[in-house]
Amino acid sequence: MSRYQTELRKPIHHGGTHELGGVDELKLDDLGTPDDNTDLNATTLRHGLLPKLSGSASDVLLGDGTWGAGGGGGGGLTQPQVMGRMAFGGF
Repeated sequence: MSRYQTELRKPIHHGGTHELGGVDELKLDDLGTPDDNTDLNATTLRHGLLPKLSGSASDVLLGDGTWGAGGGGGGGLTQPQVMGRMAFGGF
């Protein structure tokens, strides 16, 4: 007999088997298409999911959760400078 049915063929509670670590956990990407809202977006308190992409190849995800222009590079430390600072706790 299946462990998902009783002798009277009435369903039994088995929600725990679908949770993380359960024998048949549900993965987010196996569920239906989510609503088009901000419910699962990341915040400073919750990691959430990414907000919708801006569509611009030059945009990056900023710390406040919005999309904007990247820093443009340059002016940073070279690898030897970073390694030197790390060796002496300089960050």
